[in-house]
Amino acid sequence: LCVEWRRVIGDLADDFEVLAPTLPGSTGGPELGSGRMLDAHVVHAAQMMDDLGWDDDVMAVGSSFGGVAALQLLAQGRVRNVVALAPPWVAGAGLAFYSTAFSIYITGLRMDRPLWPAVIRRPRLNGLLFQGAPVAVAIDDEDMLATMNSWARFPLFRTGLHNPTGPGMPDLAHVDQERVTLVWGTSDHIVPRWMRRRWQ
Repeated sequence: LCVEWRRVIGDLADDFEVLAPTLPGSTGGPELGSGRMLDAHVVHAAQMMDDLGWDDDVMAVGSSFGGVAALQLLAQGRVRNVVALAPPWVAGAGLAFYSTAFSIYITGLRMDRPLWPAVIRRPRLNGLLFQGAPVAVAIDDEDMLATMNSWARFPLFRTGLHNPTGPGMPDLAHVDQERVTLVWGTSDHIVPRWMRRRWQ
């Protein structure tokens, strides 16, 4: 079951074959295993493409860590083009900090699930949650709930003593920049300035 992309799938399906898998570690997906999350996601997506007979002219679109996985699929020659929506670009100490902060946030979000129906009806709170400012978001309650559900389904990063390699970053040395489109919001308060500079 794909949560985050459910509306986009309908728009694309008129003109394209669409594959929107629930990736390993997410609720409803296969087990993540003990290796790098990136490797598990790429192997799973590639296997699904093989099962469908998709071997050429494939475009991968991914949001956040899905964008990272899409770039790795490109590096491995499994897709022709990539659209990556705000892929996290962290390593080293930054990885430990962001993965820990993200894990705490996701854990809190999961624990607060009974409060979601009340939260989504408060425009200022939604603005703080999604935009970092008390300005009402321009999406309806159904999409708000779907977005929160999508975040809560995401697997927690394994870092530190559990997995010193972290979730993994794509092999950029084998990525043709001409085949990549990076997209991000210029007023995104969650993404730090140094990460936006790396994308540029």
